[in-house]
Amino acid sequence: MLFFSDMMRVGKALEQTFNAVKLNFEILGNAVPHLHCHIKPRYYG
Repeated sequence: MLFFSDMMRVGKALEQTFNAVKLNFEILGNAVPHLHCHIKPRYYG
């Protein structure tokens, strides 16, 4: 699945660039007829 491998690649870049502790992946597709994802870096505090 190319979409998920792309999400992981973007997630790793975000993690390294912003020194994130973890990442949240929010995958949606229920309200509109297409798939999209939000990748949010997480931090302590």
